[in-house]
Amino acid sequence: SGGLAQARQCLEQALSLAERLKHPHSLAHALQNALIAHQVAGDHESLEQLAQRSLELADKYNFPPQRSHALMISGWTQAIGRDSEQGLELMEVEFTRATSIGPLFRFYAALLAEARLKFGKVSDALAVLKWALDTVSEPGVGLFVPELYRLQGICQLRLDSCNNEDAMASLEMAADVAKQQNAVLFQLKAAMSMAAAANSLGQSERGLRPLRELWTNLPDGFEARELAEAKQLLLTKS
Repeated sequence: SGGLAQARQCLEQALSLAERLKHPHSLAHALQNALIAHQVAGDHESLEQLAQRSLELADKYNFPPQRSHALMISGWTQAIGRDSEQGLELMEVEFTRATSIGPLFRFYAALLAEARLKFGKVSDALAVLKWALDTVSEPGVGLFVPELYRLQGICQLRLDSCNNEDAMASLEMAADVAKQQNAVLFQLKAAMSMAAAANSLGQSERGLRPLRELWTNLPDGFEARELAEAKQLLLTKS
């Protein structure tokens, strides 16, 4: 729901409790959740520290799933946060192992697609997104599904101008699924991507409608680093 301060407090409490218990599995689980939360929030500085901490714990106690999890997010942080192609290379190496030993395969697919897209590998990004979306058996159900659709729309728009309507349909699906899941941050990101895509197609009003609607209905206390950009976008186009 966008309560970042509250989320950080809960994560810190979980990590602190796991450390006091001196229970490696609980600490590994708390670190895994913290990595996901900070990735969603785009907190790259915290991610690097948490990923290193998780890797050290996984190596010490031989936790392969947690090790792969930390490597995928560490690679994403390097690729997206520091424009490092080495981060993408790390993700490419780890992706098969990460997706085969845990339930977070759609999450990893979204991370890898975003990194591939960052370095212009649009077709490869689309391929992994299609693979992940083909696993969705019930519409709108699944972790990170809104982001998969959002990234698919961006890729379709960049790959081929003939895909414009398909791209907008993917972005609309991203917003709809996020709304269905009450994932306000993902809904905001989808609405912003729709606005940018529609503007590039000369259909700015079509793209701004979902963002305007969401803006007027944001939950109390909602926080996101994207809010400033969204506000500026609305003011510029008003």
